[in-house]
Amino acid sequence: MAACLTDSADLPFSRAFLMTYKDFTTLDDLFDLLVQRFRIQPPENLTPKELEDWTKFKQRVVQIR
Repeated sequence: MAACLTDSADLPFSRAFLMTYKDFTTLDDLFDLLVQRFRIQPPENLTPKELEDWTKFKQRVVQIR
């Protein structure tokens, strides 16, 4: 069974990002953006089934990463 793209992390990208983020942002700004991303909210007007799918396939994936 092939791994889903959302199930794996891009380790080379993550390492490069962590080594270079100081070139384009501050630690405080990066932290604020990461917290904001972690607290991602669903779009409005989703049906209960759509909300369940969004939570499973979007919110949880973002939070795990």
